[in-house]
Order: sequence, then structure tokens, then C-alpha cells
Amino acid sequence: MANSRLNTILQLKKHPLPFSDLFITAVKFGMNENQMSLLAEVSLRTFKTKSKTSMLSFRISERVVMLNDLYQIGIDVFDSNEASFQDWLKNKIPALNNNIPNDLLTSLLGIDVVKEELQRIEHGVY
Repeated sequence: MANSRLNTILQLKKHPLPFSDLFITAVKFGMNENQMSLLAEVSLRTFKTKSKTSMLSFRISERVVMLNDLYQIGIDVFDSNEASFQDWLKNKIPALNNNIPNDLLTSLLGIDVVKEELQRIEHGVY
């Protein structure tokens, strides 16, 4: 697994992801344009005018990869029920101090917090 992650890092450094990958990933999570602009670390105005073929920075490409990994974990935890996972992402979660998971996904720490909560659910630790 570590070798696979290393290969991903090296690949992203040479070839960052296109902006369209960020958009596709954000749509899977049901993010609005404001959340997408925060994820892309650009103003909402810049986000709206950004070409879908432009390339992301390494750092933002890395976030997109982490979000895609998180999405797969969520789908696994919710037994392949994508609708249930997407509903969970949009509701206040008591274990997250009544925060909405989607609102936390624009930062690396937020991604980690949501991932940890999904892992607790998976292992039955509430």
C-alpha cells in the first residue's frame, strides 16, 4: 500500500490532475460552488471562470485523491448504498459536534476527521 501511495505522489508531482477531476469529485460529495472554491483554494469568482481543462496544483490534486479515497471508504462503510452515504454527508452528526461532514471536507484536517468517524462507524465504535 505504501508503495502505491508513493507512486501516486510521484505521478501527481509530474502530472497534476485537471480541474475537471476536482469538479467531478466535488459533485459526488454534493458540494456547492462555494465549497468547491474553498477546496480549490480560489475565490468563488475565479472558480466560476476557471477552465475545466486547466491543471490543479500538486496540493489540490492531492486533496482530490484523498477525497476519492474517502468516498470509497464511505461507500464501503454504508454497504455500497451511495444514497445513504450521501445523506450522511449532508446531515449534522452528533459525534462530529453536530457538524455536517461535507462542511469539513475543504481542509486536510477535516478530511481526516470525517475519515476517522467513518472508521469508527465501520468498527462499531461510537
